Amino acid sequence: MGRLSRPGEITREEVQLMLEGERRALELRVRAEVQKQLDNSLGALKRAQDDAQQLTGSLREAMERCAQQVLGAEGLYHKLHRLRMEFAREAKERVLAGSLSAQDQQIQQHWEKQQQHEQ
Repeated sequence: MGRLSRPGEITREEVQLMLEGERRALELRVRAEVQKQLDNSLGALKRAQDDAQQLTGSLREAMERCAQQVLGAEGLYHKLHRLRMEFAREAKERVLAGSLSAQDQQIQQHWEKQQQHEQ
């Protein structure tokens, strides 16, 4: 049992109760601060995740546009190749018919060399 205290004196039990109250209050403040930091970190993580998903979507769209452009370029290449073949055929026909000028013959020879190079 505690000794009797004089008026104005604080007993050991009172000091322990005050310390316990301070400890609980401090613990609650620490828990609240930890929870606040955790919430902030989770919010930042969620924003980063949203940004990553948006960037992934943008990258997919860019890849699809690029693929469409490649397909378009391939189509143009094949069309140009067909036109070159047609020009070379027509030039040969004109040479055989004797109606090709000297300049036209040079152009025709250039296209033939170009075709040989591509093959």
